[in-house]
Amino acid sequence: REAMQHEGFSGAEIDSRMDAVLDRYVRELVIELAGDQHGTALLPGVAALLDAVEQHDDIVLGLLTGNLVRGAEHKLRVVGVDPGRFVVGAFGSDHEVRSELPAIARQRASVVLGRDIAAADCVIIGDTPNDVACSRPIGARAIAVATGHYDVTALAACCPEAVFADLSNTDAVLQAIIDA
Repeated sequence: REAMQHEGFSGAEIDSRMDAVLDRYVRELVIELAGDQHGTALLPGVAALLDAVEQHDDIVLGLLTGNLVRGAEHKLRVVGVDPGRFVVGAFGSDHEVRSELPAIARQRASVVLGRDIAAADCVIIGDTPNDVACSRPIGARAIAVATGHYDVTALAACCPEAVFADLSNTDAVLQAIIDA
């Protein structure tokens, strides 16, 4: 939307073209990931952490991402993660503003579980300051992981409940999820 606004498209033009733009994005993403020019791989500790979280009956695994549902599912499959592992989710295709996504995920979790989910029981793990910040509007807790463009120091400055260089220490990350 922002790129199209920058190029001078009106709001009505953007709205009328958005479905085509998003479809094109997913097609191009599929092509890019199939070429694996970037060495796409699951980050350290992710598989073990997913397994560990799934062993806890009191933790519901969700996915919150600014990507579209179809884009997120494709990215997960490319690195060998079944999107079906995630009981709930909220995506960029649900709302364009990332800070709105935790409330959507929380509402979906409440529906799936048949009870209200307290905001303090929600934990968001992310690798950007925006990921940490998006937890704030609903009062969720945040855990930062420095596997992206931001290092531990930069992420710690955002005041998450915990910060890790990566997710390879499964026990410590799981404990942070529980304690955060």
